[in-house]
Amino acid sequence: MTLGNRNEWFTQFRPDSPYQLFVVIESHQVMGFICSQPYRTSAAFAETVEVSIYLHPDANGQGLGSVLMKTLLDALATQPVHCALSGIALLNDASVALHQKFGFREVGVFHDYARKQGEYISSLWMGKRFD
Repeated sequence: MTLGNRNEWFTQFRPDSPYQLFVVIESHQVMGFICSQPYRTSAAFAETVEVSIYLHPDANGQGLGSVLMKTLLDALATQPVHCALSGIALLNDASVALHQKFGFREVGVFHDYARKQGEYISSLWMGKRFD
């Protein structure tokens, strides 16, 4: 990852679009962020976003995840979004519980589909509809 492609990544987010980014910084340290990004480039998925959340280890258990998730979902409720999806690397019970708290439901598991630190990982996919 370079500064150039990270800057390019930032350009997708706008407050007047389905693609949102919220960041919490304390003492010059990113404590957490949440974003919604395009799920796929096909027009068929124009009303579907993929949600990603990150919490610094020092922020775990302090309610920051709930604050970030509520902020994002409130923003998405004002946009043309029908469905939000999120892939959660297993095992991550805290993230699963956070998503469930905000109405995400299990969709399925992609088994051994990606490599992280030299190991295959599985992800639980969850979805939330905005009806």
